[in-house]
Amino acid sequence: QPNEYSIPFNIDVRDGGVDAWVKTELSNDFPKSHGLIKSGYNVYQIKTGSFSASKKSDFKKLFFEKGKLHDGVKRCFDNKGTFIVFLFGDINPDVDGIDPRIEIREELSKINEEYSSVDIIIWKSDQIAQLLSHFPNISLAIMNRVAQIYPIDHVKKNCGLDGEEYYESEENKIVINSLKEKINIKLELTHIRYIGEPGIGKTRTIYEALSKSLHQLETVYCESAEHIIDNDPFIQSMIEHAENHPIILIVDECDSDHRSELHRKFRNAKMTLISIYNEFSDTDRNPEYIYLEPPKLTDEKISQILQSYDISKIDAEHIKQYCSGSPRVAHIVGKNLRNDPSLTQLTKVNDSINNIWEIYISDRNTTQEEKKRRKLILSHLALFRKFGWVALLKKEADLIYNLIVAHVEPTLSYDDFQDVITICIKRKILQGGSTLYITPKLLHIKLWSDWCDKYSHRYDPKKLIETLAGSQLKIWFSDMIRYVGESKSSGKYFENLLAEDGIFQNISDFNDGDNGALFTRLVQVNPEAAVRAISRALGKCSHADLVNFKNGRRTLVNSLEKIALYGERFEEAADLLLDLSLAENESWSNNATGVFKGLFSVIATGNAASTSISPQERLPILLKYINSENKETRLLAIDAFDEALRAFSVIRTVIRERATLSSSDPEGWIPKNHDEFVEEYDLYLKSFWEIYKKSDDEEKKSISNAFLHHVRVLLQLKHFQKFTIDMLSSLANGNEELKGRVIEALVISLRYDKNGFDENFASELQSLHDQLSEVDLHSMLKRYVGLNLLEDRRGEQDNNDFLNEKLNYLAGQIISAPIILDSELAWMLTEEARNGFEFGKRLGLLDCDDQLWLKINKHWISLRNKASDFFFGGFLSGVFERDVQSWESKIYDLSESVLSAQLPYLVLRSGMSPKIAKLLLDKSRLGLFEPSIFKIYVYGAVLIKFPEDILTEIFMLILKCSDRRSISSAIEMLDSLLYNKHMLQIIENNIFIDVLTHKSLFSSLDESKFGSMGSYTWSSLALALAKKNRDKSLIVLEKCLKHLDEDNTIVGIRSEDVWKFLDYCGQNYPNETWHVIAKNLDPFQSNAIAIFGWLNGGVFFERNQMCQIDGKLKSKTFSFLPKSEIFKWIDENLKIRAPLIARFAPFELSRFDEMPKAFMRELLEKYGSDSSVLNEASANYNTEGWSGSISAHYVNKLKHLEEYISVEKNRNIKKWLEKEISTLKSLIEEARIREERD
Repeated sequence: QPNEYSIPFNIDVRDGGVDAWVKTELSNDFPKSHGLIKSGYNVYQIKTGSFSASKKSDFKKLFFEKGKLHDGVKRCFDNKGTFIVFLFGDINPDVDGIDPRIEIREELSKINEEYSSVDIIIWKSDQIAQLLSHFPNISLAIMNRVAQIYPIDHVKKNCGLDGEEYYESEENKIVINSLKEKINIKLELTHIRYIGEPGIGKTRTIYEALSKSLHQLETVYCESAEHIIDNDPFIQSMIEHAENHPIILIVDECDSDHRSELHRKFRNAKMTLISIYNEFSDTDRNPEYIYLEPPKLTDEKISQILQSYDISKIDAEHIKQYCSGSPRVAHIVGKNLRNDPSLTQLTKVNDSINNIWEIYISDRNTTQEEKKRRKLILSHLALFRKFGWVALLKKEADLIYNLIVAHVEPTLSYDDFQDVITICIKRKILQGGSTLYITPKLLHIKLWSDWCDKYSHRYDPKKLIETLAGSQLKIWFSDMIRYVGESKSSGKYFENLLAEDGIFQNISDFNDGDNGALFTRLVQVNPEAAVRAISRALGKCSHADLVNFKNGRRTLVNSLEKIALYGERFEEAADLLLDLSLAENESWSNNATGVFKGLFSVIATGNAASTSISPQERLPILLKYINSENKETRLLAIDAFDEALRAFSVIRTVIRERATLSSSDPEGWIPKNHDEFVEEYDLYLKSFWEIYKKSDDEEKKSISNAFLHHVRVLLQLKHFQKFTIDMLSSLANGNEELKGRVIEALVISLRYDKNGFDENFASELQSLHDQLSEVDLHSMLKRYVGLNLLEDRRGEQDNNDFLNEKLNYLAGQIISAPIILDSELAWMLTEEARNGFEFGKRLGLLDCDDQLWLKINKHWISLRNKASDFFFGGFLSGVFERDVQSWESKIYDLSESVLSAQLPYLVLRSGMSPKIAKLLLDKSRLGLFEPSIFKIYVYGAVLIKFPEDILTEIFMLILKCSDRRSISSAIEMLDSLLYNKHMLQIIENNIFIDVLTHKSLFSSLDESKFGSMGSYTWSSLALALAKKNRDKSLIVLEKCLKHLDEDNTIVGIRSEDVWKFLDYCGQNYPNETWHVIAKNLDPFQSNAIAIFGWLNGGVFFERNQMCQIDGKLKSKTFSFLPKSEIFKWIDENLKIRAPLIARFAPFELSRFDEMPKAFMRELLEKYGSDSSVLNEASANYNTEGWSGSISAHYVNKLKHLEEYISVEKNRNIKKWLEKEISTLKSLIEEARIREERD
């Protein structure tokens, strides 16, 4: 800091040879001096124009006037000072060996010998420029005045901070220190994202962090991102400057789209970027940004700010609540109160709010009439969260003006209306661009409240809604209703919309999306009136009406969920949700059914709770549904009980916002302690069990399923262990199906939770398991053959010994006493034997004398449709492993039985031999089963065991079928043989190509659908053929292109799998492929567009190379095709084909000086004089997709086009570029307006 200085603003007046002087004590190595200041006395002279140090006459004028030494210069030299001169107009180069200072010192020594060694420093224009590079806050502001870049001091002087004392809280200190720590100006871009609501002090905090730090001279400030976002020269100068000098760029008013775009543009810069905005976006927390937010000032700090303006502590304590933590509000209020002490009447409660905001929106020079006008207009603007102001959007402001004139102030002129808005914009009460909003939020809410209290009686609510219908203003009007608690009269006013003669009379009234948003807000106004409105609307509907009710269903479900939170409205909300659940037409989890069931959850408490009343108070309502005469209602209630018993892992999305600033929605139910929760849960558990005892069989099954869902959890809760064991014993008694599920539950608990049980309880569980599964041979068979449990296979030591021992023991018992099997086959030969295959195989291996075979075969045949091949197939598998000839004999016997149609499945499970393969083929020829049945032998790689001649015969048999299902089976079979020795023979005898080109695959009339893997499998085979045989693959190619994208064909779905085959042909056989393509490019056929879709790669995100950052596209097949042949084809019918290719060919436009030329460039050069070609090229270029900001995407496109046109010389392409650039500029403006209104 200088000890003394004189730096006048005017430097063009007589000054005795000195424009400024500084005295200071400074060490020689002071790092920031750059030779500009030296220790001691420094004198400065500034010259502009053509003044040059190279001219002796000019240079002498710096020191002498009429032969006499300037007084200021003499004073400098007498004080051993340094004379520093800035010559802004001196562009002459220095001449080697000539230093003008030597000659002037000789002249000076004639006056005083001591002047012979005076210190003189000369800064010429190039040296000044170099000097300024060390001060980006000055140099960038000079170079980029259009970008409106300023030094950091501008923040305080021009952003409303000058004269305001800064009150730094502990929280703010943390933010400031964090800012300083995170600044990185050495290695890479550091992007700090600073988000906070308007008036909270964001810019001020940044200013305080940097203005007095070592980074002050490196910091520049921009008031809005819009000033620099499209200024690429400025951005480039910043990047270049940052290479050698540290820079911190602060960008205010930078929304998420501008943030992303600036980050992209500065991504390679070595600097710190601090972007500031007032609305949070989810992407602000992305890892590429350092996210910070300013804390609100505490009430104590707000009070201190107010007191600094000589406001008493009592008054400050009262006023602070209205400042909402905003230092900006506090300072404005404080200033006005200090200027007009009479306003301390704010202590009067009835007047405090009105007066404080009148102070905020006006100053002491504002007339009473103007104050009244401003408040009138602002209170009407406050009806809406935002409103349009610029260009076509101004119709929204006009609508608001018309409302005022029609209902409140007929004499208000439109000019006055506009003037008030303009003044409020300048005062930053209204902020935004094309769309404006009121800030701070508390002022907005207060103005809205004023409208409700003062003017709402002049407006019929129904007519007001009708006036707003169809406009964005209606949605923004609805948004503000959330603050209904801030006004004495607003509740009653908005309730009128919910009345019997309101706007929600029928269910169709909820279909309108805008009405839905409005109703959601009205729920907060009066839940009772809202639930009555829903009840009236649903009461007029039949069941069919509710089933067909879709568009407004979400509104009703979400609203009823909110209404249920109010305990006194819970039953009404539940009844209406039940009505919607009984007519359910949605499949997601938070549909009416899901919300209805969630209402009765016991475990969901606090913010996750569905209501404010306890489960005990909800239980009678649930029992009402359980006892309903309607069966569907009872089943839904059982599901709700199931949900109520869920003790862990409750997931519920809760979006609960404060209805007003002064009050909030009811709190969700919270148990006083753990014991209360246990009591509530116990009440539901035992009530549900009593219901089970009285229910019919179908409902008992549902209830038992619900209990079994929760058994594992119940067994872990000591309070419920005895009840749960008793319940399990009762469920297993007399019901074989439930007995199996109980055993499964016991096994799982003992396997995974045993260590958490005490020893006695674990023994009790094991004892129950043994009683159910180990008491006799039948129970053991049911346990180990009837159940197939993973826990049995892994055991406690992760081995199979346990299950093997049990199965071997049981098999041995049956072999020793075959009669045992007689009473078991009735269930063992059905699907009840879930582990039947393994047990049957053991019996087949042991049944050497066919004692069991006769029993099993006879009983299996007698079961007819109930018979399963699981146990029987396992038995035959054991026979096959023991004796193949015996197995073949038994298969032949079965082929003559009444269940011979099951033969293919029994063979699949048991074995394969050439003899049996031939038998299956013969039976299929006789029509015993369809040829497509051979597809099942794909599984387990059984098909590769068929002899080659049999396989060939099977495929020929399938090809005689005309249905798609049979041919799809052949495709799957070929795929399983793709890398097998059989494949070569199949390709050679044309079976392969006959399957791939079968007419059923390309007929849209075939109603059967392809499997999920159909297209993939077909494409894999086609690709394999293309690699083996060019000529045959071209036949398949032609078939494909003829039907490409035709609905319900194998190539009818845009599939990258099919395109892999097409790409292979195009890239390996380009000439032949083009000739096939050309035959199918009739512009009046749909497949022509589909073909171009394939040639484009089918991915819109990669369609336009000039939208890619690197300017490159992935290689596409089109680039392999012969250009000369394509242009030859175009010339044959120029009028139709040139526009066609311009519209659909891949859009790659190389630069004028880039070689080789891209196809689109050659096309436009040849045919671009035709306007239809240019128009179609534009349509092609703009057929695209992208993610992220629309405006940022268009800006990126514009940048690339401007780069192209800067070097373009071809007239046709330049004409096209000029048109696209003009269009993009309009699109950018439109996109930014839309984004601002989101």
